[in-house]
Amino acid sequence: MMPYRSKMVCWYDPAVLARSAALVAIANLFGRNSDTRLIEALATQPQRHFDYANAADASGEFWFDFVADLGDGWNSTFAVASAVAESTLTVTSEAGESVKTQGGSVLVFGGDEVYPYPSKDAYTKRTETPYAIAWGGAARHPDIFAVPGNHDWYDSLVAFSRLFCRPERGFAGCRTQQTRSYFALKLPGNWWLLAIDLQLDADLDEPQVSYFQEIAKQIAADANVILCVPTPQWIYEKSYPGHRSYEDATLVDFEQQILKHKVAVYLTGDLHFYKRHEREDGVQKIVSGGGGAFLHPTHAPRTESVRGGFKQRASYPDEETSEKLTWRNFLFPLLNPRFRALLIVEHVVRQHFLNRRHPAEHQQACNSYPAFLGLAIKTPAADLAKKRHVFEGVPWMCWFTICEHLAIRAKRLQ
Repeated sequence: MMPYRSKMVCWYDPAVLARSAALVAIANLFGRNSDTRLIEALATQPQRHFDYANAADASGEFWFDFVADLGDGWNSTFAVASAVAESTLTVTSEAGESVKTQGGSVLVFGGDEVYPYPSKDAYTKRTETPYAIAWGGAARHPDIFAVPGNHDWYDSLVAFSRLFCRPERGFAGCRTQQTRSYFALKLPGNWWLLAIDLQLDADLDEPQVSYFQEIAKQIAADANVILCVPTPQWIYEKSYPGHRSYEDATLVDFEQQILKHKVAVYLTGDLHFYKRHEREDGVQKIVSGGGGAFLHPTHAPRTESVRGGFKQRASYPDEETSEKLTWRNFLFPLLNPRFRALLIVEHVVRQHFLNRRHPAEHQQACNSYPAFLGLAIKTPAADLAKKRHVFEGVPWMCWFTICEHLAIRAKRLQ
């Protein structure tokens, strides 16, 4: 019997938008005051560090895989799972050299293990089944560890804990060992991998603080630490300046006040692309959110440098390719038919009220798209915001943003 093959989440489906908005509101407004019995139970489960210090192969190497932002459509999730299941993969570097990589002894899921919202059925269909089939004939089965992202938290971590925090159950035929939503792995070569859970507001709970304070006592002064975090706050700072939830103060406090040890590598997902930033002393900040969800742009916001002296060293896709891909936004009405219907309804309502308030200008804009575009181009860039009411009632309102962008760019070229 063929498994159910989930399609990619249609994020602009009105039903998905409405339910997502409701879950986000509930999670943010009531999540911390809801029934905490499950969280308290997780915090009281015994868990020390997991020891892989002697797990290096004959050549002295230890490999682990990292996948974040998975559990969306079947095709993309299964494609990534199949690649992870391979014993070896040969890739080509920028210099044209072939590099042979090994399948990891450990697989770390870096957050957002399912979309659009968590449930037992969603995890089974969108996440576990594709991986179970991919590993069905594999020669190895890695140990699985997972850190929750914001989408995993929308049900207060109920479904996530049932899947990843019950060692007797396992995941897709692989062993799981964690009993909490955070963990520490002792790796060969004097390396450690620590994974923290920031819930929904970049905060650490007291049991988690105590756990990592105990772990910190076991880390040698000259050890190297990989810190796995749910979100790339160093990039979100660029998009949301001054917003406390997107500042990296929590990471700084964790490193300086709790861990009291320098972090060598920050590793995360949440943004669906690959970016690597490096500091002069070799510290790395890596975003690797290519587990199968939709692609985020890499060209905006610009992140050639981020706070702390980090410079961008790699990006996939590159900024030029990313900018070219955004031209597909012209197909938005065709790719999102249900949202198009919502726009039509909203347009009818807006047109009724705008036509009463600005009849002459509004009629000029609505007569035809060429007239609308001509009016946008002729309008001084500084006045576009003032005349926004003229364009907001035009059919396919999302085109206003495109035309506004083209008009401003045209004005700059004049």
